[in-house]
Amino acid sequence: MIQFVLPMPPSMNSIWRGKAKGVYRSPEYMKWIIAAGNLLKTYKIKPIDPPYAVDYEFGRKVTKKGLVSKARMDVANREKALSDLLQKMGVIEDDCLIDDMRLRWSQDVAPSTVRVSVRTL
Repeated sequence: MIQFVLPMPPSMNSIWRGKAKGVYRSPEYMKWIIAAGNLLKTYKIKPIDPPYAVDYEFGRKVTKKGLVSKARMDVANREKALSDLLQKMGVIEDDCLIDDMRLRWSQDVAPSTVRVSVRTL
């Protein structure tokens, strides 16, 4: 099993933008891909063999006063960006080979980050 922490990805609602000739990745999403990808490289992770079990544990955002943010956030809206990044960076072969996935909020994870655990089943 491997485990690492990444910055919170943007919501699926904000990663794609449209214009007359089609859709494109939003600047926010591109910034996250670069930052999270560069951080992931520092872990020097070897590819995991399929099939996979993946756990995403999210740290809730906090306000400047240190209180849990009341902003409505859906963890399921953030999974696809993470799974796509794992595939893009070669941690997993293909996100369609994830057979077991768990998404949850965790008080043990730093605010605005996600702890990712991947293991072969």
